[in-house]
Amino acid sequence: EYGGEPQPTGTTYFIPAAALAAGAAGSFFQTDVDINNTGDADVTYTIQWLPRGEDNSNPVTSDEFTLAAGASMRYVNVLEDVFGASPDVVGGLAVVADMDTLIVISRTYNLTDEGTFGQAIGGIPAADLIMEGDTERINFMSQDDALRANLGCANGSMNPVNINIDLFDDAGTMLETKTMALGPYGNNQINRIFRDYAPTNGYADVSSATAGAMYYCYGSVLDNGTSDPTTIMPAQYGMNNMIFIPAAALASGAAGSFFQTDVDINNAGSGMATYQFAWLPRGEVNSTPAMSDSFTLDAGASVRYVNVLEEVFGAAPDVAGALYVMTDVADLGVMTRTYNVADEGTFGQAIPGVNLDHFLGEGDMGRIIFMSQDDALRANLGCVNGTMSDLQIAIDLYDADGNMLETKGMSLPAYGNSQINRIFRDYAPVNGYADVHSATAGASFYCYGSVLDNATSDPTTILPQ
Repeated sequence: EYGGEPQPTGTTYFIPAAALAAGAAGSFFQTDVDINNTGDADVTYTIQWLPRGEDNSNPVTSDEFTLAAGASMRYVNVLEDVFGASPDVVGGLAVVADMDTLIVISRTYNLTDEGTFGQAIGGIPAADLIMEGDTERINFMSQDDALRANLGCANGSMNPVNINIDLFDDAGTMLETKTMALGPYGNNQINRIFRDYAPTNGYADVSSATAGAMYYCYGSVLDNGTSDPTTIMPAQYGMNNMIFIPAAALASGAAGSFFQTDVDINNAGSGMATYQFAWLPRGEVNSTPAMSDSFTLDAGASVRYVNVLEEVFGAAPDVAGALYVMTDVADLGVMTRTYNVADEGTFGQAIPGVNLDHFLGEGDMGRIIFMSQDDALRANLGCVNGTMSDLQIAIDLYDADGNMLETKGMSLPAYGNSQINRIFRDYAPVNGYADVHSATAGASFYCYGSVLDNATSDPTTILPQ
């Protein structure tokens, strides 16, 4: 959420992973970066290259760039474009700006003859880094015949940091503690971090006792058939007892795709959790939604619902919509993966469960960037209503220069949800963004972007900021 006057201080945004390099199973990854200025004044910034495993106290720094108010800039293959790098290089990036009004998103993707398979990794503002004494949990970390899980961390300070990575299985049993030592502005990644415990659907707790620690960690779950990566960010919690899954499917999509949704739930609390799912079909009034049976989950345990609409609700194709989880605890972490099922494997996107506390309200504004419509990519935008009342959402579309293209409207009934496919189709080719807001009294809603490769129908989730 953004708004208000620009602040007089700048900030640094950390991109924990960037690549121009070969990966496992014949994959090859590169990274694009999209930067948007939400403020009403120009922002000046540089980009710093932070190679993996190195002391980056004196990083290679780009030329100085200026971004006008409301404008976006896309760096395609940023390591080559900005730094002239050649394969094979991996590491992280930092965007150092003189104002704190930027939104930074990256997409790191596997290049193939058929198209791309990618994941979005946001630029983390310095204020949102994990601090000394904090513990963050990364769920949905699978290692089996179908999936592999990597875990990476980036140091956001000039001081060396030691990070503890506690690995757990789905019953909440600790498997081992791995450690990661990072130098100044250093970064590293442990590939197949659960390989010694396969098959497992585990999770990792990351923490540091280093004085003044400032760092960030993420998970990356890859399909073994396609090497398609899915980003798993640390779990977010809230105090409301409703956690919404903005999009779920068991349905055909464009270009011959077929999507289904898995849901992973973890109980980070100290006692047993009780919860139910509610199914919210797209385009319907969901004031009395279909409810699942009641489930329980022990403290520290995780459970995976594979193809949740079929497993929990007995649904058959073609259905799409949203879900919410009604729970009696505040520490339930919900992560989902919606993926295109193909002969060679899956192409998917992570959509986190969003606590009702984190929905946008009346008068709030959320910005969704990286919304491309061209020969290679298409962009969809979906929203879910978190209230029992009718809701009107305005969706302002902009091009990369910050010119408003049009305002689309979305009308949602009680707990309704909808998605506008190829929302920028009338303006292609375009690298645009969308501002979502509502003037409805008592509004509570959430919107997301989904950018898909036109050849592979691989989706990448773009969350609002």
